[in-house]
Amino acid sequence: MCRDNDVSNTPVSLTAETKARLHAAYDSLPGIFLFRTDGTEELVFANRDALALYQCESFDALRGKVGTTFSHFLLPDDYLPLAELARRSAGKDVSRRFYNYEYRTALGHLRRMEITLRQGTDACLGPLYYMTLIGADTCRSAYETDALTGLPGMHAFFRAAVKHAERNLKNGTFLEEVPVYFNITNFRRLNTICGIAQGDECLRTVARLLSEHFPDRLIGRLAADNFALLAGSGDVQARISAVCAAFNNYIQTPGIELKAGIRFYDTAKGADEIFSHAFDEAKLACISIKDDANHCWAVYTEEMGAQYAIRHYIREHFEEALQKGYIKVYYQPIIRTLTRKVCGTEALARWDSPMHGLLSPADFISVLEETHLIHKLDAYVIDRVCHHLRQRRDDGRPDVPVSVNLSRLDFSLGNPLEIVEDIVQKYELPRDLLCIEITENALVRDDDLIKNGIKAFRASGY
Repeated sequence: MCRDNDVSNTPVSLTAETKARLHAAYDSLPGIFLFRTDGTEELVFANRDALALYQCESFDALRGKVGTTFSHFLLPDDYLPLAELARRSAGKDVSRRFYNYEYRTALGHLRRMEITLRQGTDACLGPLYYMTLIGADTCRSAYETDALTGLPGMHAFFRAAVKHAERNLKNGTFLEEVPVYFNITNFRRLNTICGIAQGDECLRTVARLLSEHFPDRLIGRLAADNFALLAGSGDVQARISAVCAAFNNYIQTPGIELKAGIRFYDTAKGADEIFSHAFDEAKLACISIKDDANHCWAVYTEEMGAQYAIRHYIREHFEEALQKGYIKVYYQPIIRTLTRKVCGTEALARWDSPMHGLLSPADFISVLEETHLIHKLDAYVIDRVCHHLRQRRDDGRPDVPVSVNLSRLDFSLGNPLEIVEDIVQKYELPRDLLCIEITENALVRDDDLIKNGIKAFRASGY
């Protein structure tokens, strides 16, 4: 008898019988993930090959070190909701049935994955997303020489780059070559607007420009719209600027630009360790200017690494912070000017991390928005606020209305009115104690989603 199907709102817990059945069915296949279809995108199963791709020895280790929902298993810029990926996979366009993304393993290594997705139903677990994972090693031959550009592919490039570093270290010239990472901003939009053929021509143009401006240098196409090279350290910025200018003159499409990140070295000491992360760090520098129209290159700094570590920590530990109460709600008084008396408070979230101390919203709000987890934070804050208001009433203290914020993503990821109503009814509170505020960036876009959401709140008495 199945006992695993009623798990929609609880951490995954499969019976030994179900685990054995799933492993027997899937461990002989390439990587397999099973995710819930209830909107949580929670991972409920990973086969042996999937664990290996993320360098984890067990399912518990995977959930503990990498994450529990789909957004944890890829870089934020590559995230798309599973419902959208499923819709693409079911479409007639075969080229859109495969999705390519970058991910970081439990050991911190940056890798690339290709996936396909379908929906199905398990007898015990109910409706599920079935995801097939194709790691870079599985299709290694595709990465030896890139058929589109003629450049070395990912594996060939990195093997050659390691040999370059070893040779330079032996010759005392390690500091004379620097890793550079290139990316085309909003490349997916180019494919959507102009078509796949134009996108392919764009990639060939980047390869040609890099070869022209960096002759006799090691250049590779890593995947998608990502390129890398080892450049001479003396004039690298000038050459990058020339490449980017030539590309932008070719593409002439606002918002689609070529950007680069550079990883300079201060010392050859510990070269092996430095070089093993160098292209990842060059990528961080590139990402730091993806929305900066005034700069086409950036140099990696330790501050970038620290910021990435914080953002990674936030993604990995958010669920834990909610469960263990590390995210706390503080109340900022609202003073009426005429009477100079408190007329309400505003709820503010702060993350009291055991590892990093007190994190402000500036540290974690943007990360939660990028990973589509912000609605969970807002629901948590509203629950804590209503609990606080209930306690005040029970203690006989006067009511003080509290303002709480909702973002646009709350409306696109769920039904915020339904969530608020459930919480208010749970604590048996009058609606006028909760003041719903919509963040300013949500109101910038004039769409029916927000308008209808506000009307619904007002009609319900908020």
